[in-house]
Amino acid sequence: MKITYELRKNISEKMNRLPLNYYDTRTHGEILSRITNDVDTVSQTLNQSLTQMITSVTTLIGIVAMMLSISVRMTLVAVLVLFVSMGLIVTVVKKSQKYFSQQQKSLGNLNGHIEEIYAGHNVVQIFNGEKEAIEKFRLINDKLYGSAWKSQFFIGNDDAHHVFCG
Repeated sequence: MKITYELRKNISEKMNRLPLNYYDTRTHGEILSRITNDVDTVSQTLNQSLTQMITSVTTLIGIVAMMLSISVRMTLVAVLVLFVSMGLIVTVVKKSQKYFSQQQKSLGNLNGHIEEIYAGHNVVQIFNGEKEAIEKFRLINDKLYGSAWKSQFFIGNDDAHHVFCG
């Protein structure tokens, strides 16, 4: 929680230092969405991962000790397989990282678009902008769908197709 607090504080300080031009070129909803979604994602990941990491390290030490007591040769083979697996995982993570970034960017754009349309609903109706707003929503939503599906597929989420296809 302390890391999350520091992250929010640093973001707040950064937002105060940005030139006004930055705020003029982006929607209010997009800025807020990116800040809250990204920080919440990092916070949630840290909270879930810390306990798992401590448990995993303790378990790993115990397993290696037992394996060494049974057979040193088999332990070396298992460690070799582990390093090969880690290499494959790093490759998949590097490939999937761009899809997670695209997903967060698209989510920010979608939330910004929705907030702008909702806040200016009367103006959109007066100037007959419903079709244009719906088309823009569909384009952003399609980008979000594509990046979200690919990112879930790469992390091995078996429900990725069901989550995004219904």
